[in-house]
Amino acid sequence: FHLDLYKHNNCNAVVHAHSKFAVICSCLYTVIPAFHYMIALTESKSIKVAKYALFGTKELSENIINAIQKSKSCLISNHGQISIGNTLESAFELAEEVELLCEYYYFCRLQKVPKNISRKEMNKVLNKIMNYKSN
Repeated sequence: FHLDLYKHNNCNAVVHAHSKFAVICSCLYTVIPAFHYMIALTESKSIKVAKYALFGTKELSENIINAIQKSKSCLISNHGQISIGNTLESAFELAEEVELLCEYYYFCRLQKVPKNISRKEMNKVLNKIMNYKSN
């Protein structure tokens, strides 16, 4: 799936990790919603979870490609996470942020379902982050 990510996405680096909270969330949820504005660092309003498939298979690769569309990160069901970037440093930093967001989400869900940021507000956040990155 690493090679397929390079072919299907405009990226120069892929970070794949089995980080603790990303794995936990990938086993529990189908999406990490816009509960925190930093989700926008993925260049999306949520973090999708790719459907499960056996590791090393074309099916898993296709599931990841589908989940990471219009984003720079996704979780892999019952497996871990993927983050992409223009540099290894940017992909790694995003993977660290995704791990932290998964930890926050997991602990929020232990208490109750967290409130989400509205679509309108997330559009503002995405716009601000995208403009901030390009400056």
